Formats: sequence, C-alpha cells, structure tokens
Amino acid sequence: MQQVIQVTALTPVEAESCSIREGVLLADESIVCSYKGIRDMLIITSKRLLLVDKQGITGKKQKYLSIPLNKINAFSVETGGTLDLDCDVTIFVSGMGYVHAEIMRPTKNLDPLVETLNKLLF
Repeated sequence: MQQVIQVTALTPVEAESCSIREGVLLADESIVCSYKGIRDMLIITSKRLLLVDKQGITGKKQKYLSIPLNKINAFSVETGGTLDLDCDVTIFVSGMGYVHAEIMRPTKNLDPLVETLNKLLF
C-alpha cells in the first residue's frame, strides 16, 4: 500500500533555525538543505530525508519520519503558474509511496531542494 506524506507552505531556511530534538541527528550527520512551514519541516541531511510534524496546540509533540537517501528513487518538480501560490515537489520513496511538498513562491525557492536532490541522488 502506497503512503502519501504531505507537507505544505514551506520556505527555505538556514540550518541553524531548525529546532531538531537532541539526539535525532547522528554525530557525523549534517543538514544540507532545510525548509520550514508554519509547523512542519523538511530537512535533507548528509544521510537522510527528515520530516518533522509538530502536533497539538503547543507543537511540543513532534513526529519524526526518517527516510534514508538510498530509498529515494526519483523526484518531480512542478513550478507555480500565474495564480498558484506554491510549487510542488514529489519525492518517490521505494517501498513506501511518496512525499509531496508544497514550496511557497517565488519559484526560486525550489532551487536549493532541487540542487540538493540532484547532488545526493545522481
């Protein structure tokens, strides 16, 4: 059964602004690319794709999904049109389904993610 994971209203941010729970990242792991939404984050590290879903009223409850880079098969990009407020990125994951991320405009906000996926996957 294919699973769809949706993250919305993301914009690129500096790695330092990502508040990741201590102990989640490995000692030899570094953040390569990061996007943050109102509550959610999409982070690509040197070893994996990490999705953070803040839950509850305060956002203290957090769900982490870790996908090893070698499980990512492909990705697609759809830029925003005249009336679109976002651009879409779909990352296909072997044996799981896909991650659908909506990146807020301008379209150049896609560039760090596409560049990172190209470098890590090909």
